[in-house]
Amino acid sequence: MLDDILLLDIGNTRLKWARLKGETFIPGDELLHAGQLEDEMLRQVNQDISPDYVMAASVAGNKNELLLREWVKRRFQRDIEFITAVQQTHGVINAYADLAQLGSDRWAALIAAHQQWQGNLCVIDAGTALTLDLIQTDGRHLGGYILPGLRMMQHCLLEGTEIPISTDSVILANDSQVGDNTISCITNGALQAACGLVERTVMQYEQQCNDKIQCILTGGDSQRLAENLTMPCVIEPDLVLRGVGLLARSRVINT
Repeated sequence: MLDDILLLDIGNTRLKWARLKGETFIPGDELLHAGQLEDEMLRQVNQDISPDYVMAASVAGNKNELLLREWVKRRFQRDIEFITAVQQTHGVINAYADLAQLGSDRWAALIAAHQQWQGNLCVIDAGTALTLDLIQTDGRHLGGYILPGLRMMQHCLLEGTEIPISTDSVILANDSQVGDNTISCITNGALQAACGLVERTVMQYEQQCNDKIQCILTGGDSQRLAENLTMPCVIEPDLVLRGVGLLARSRVINT
């Protein structure tokens, strides 16, 4: 019986992991890879486990996925399965015509959110990119939005203009008020733009379905967004991993 499952979430800048031991989700830790995984980094992943199965959601590209596949084979003598979005599973119906275009992290997050909260949801992943996805009570995914995350918004602005500020000066502010210097104008503006998109999206969706919308936040900047939004929201740091866990458990049961 495959009773010990290693779950991986490989994003654009972070790798997170957790375990599924029987029916119990055991949170793990994370490491920064900034787009370039290396063997030395992967030594930080739990060294005291011997998983029966490894499943991952990855948006880190083919090179990093190949490195992970080789590492899992060498470290655990296992293959790794990378999830991909499908038309329908776990009660969630994909809105995309081209299923492969929906990122596996977004797909896993939608599955986890629908299983835990049901209802009409706005699922927000605030990481390197900021993604919003809408899902109905019946599990129908309506689609969403993608834009640069807070840090990337600032980098794009500074790299595309002659503003005399180094990208090294970029900070992640926790203030969406008007700025009184160029750095605060840029950092606060990025946060205001992100919060504005979330709030406008939720407002429009509530008008469309004539019902309240539950906001579910995940990702490295979720706390920063939550503190500046004018609507209640729930933060689930391991939302993607929990979705990977649901997919892994069903795959194990059906094999």
